[in-house]
Amino acid sequence: MDRHRTFWFLVLVGWLMIGLSFTFNYYFFAEHYVAIFKQPPTLSKMLVWELPYWLLWAGLAPLIFWFAQRFPIDRERWLLNSLFHIAACVFLSIAHRAIYLIIGWVLHVAAYQELTSIPQLYSSDILFNLPTGFMSYGTIFLINHEYRAGDARSENSESDSSANSRERNQTRDCLANSSRTHRD
Repeated sequence: MDRHRTFWFLVLVGWLMIGLSFTFNYYFFAEHYVAIFKQPPTLSKMLVWELPYWLLWAGLAPLIFWFAQRFPIDRERWLLNSLFHIAACVFLSIAHRAIYLIIGWVLHVAAYQELTSIPQLYSSDILFNLPTGFMSYGTIFLINHEYRAGDARSENSESDSSANSRERNQTRDCLANSSRTHRD
């Protein structure tokens, strides 16, 4: 398979994995979704529920950026570094979930109010909505990749500009020397 087809095949496989992970999440946690949304939540309840979740990912972003820089997925080390990122993604998604559940429990998020202890909370919800964690890690990783690629493009264009400027200066100097030689 050529590189173009391989790329699009991997894009398809990636989205298939995301679709399957959400399918399994909804399947295994269907009762949980029904229990959560018996009544529509208020905006304030949704803010207390959602903002800690996303702010925790914002807090993890520098670590994921560092991982992406330290373990780039490049031609030489793509397999080993991909395996590292898969492991890091799973670990950070579960760690994020563990921290988020404690915060939600302390803030009395409606979905967690009936649970009386942290072990009970973990046993019922630690894997709930994990695909969103995987997508969050992947998104932060891709943002870092694009940011670094933009830096590289910027550095290349700056070096191209300075190279072009040097060439123009050399040409101008050469022409100036040539015209002086003709006058002498």
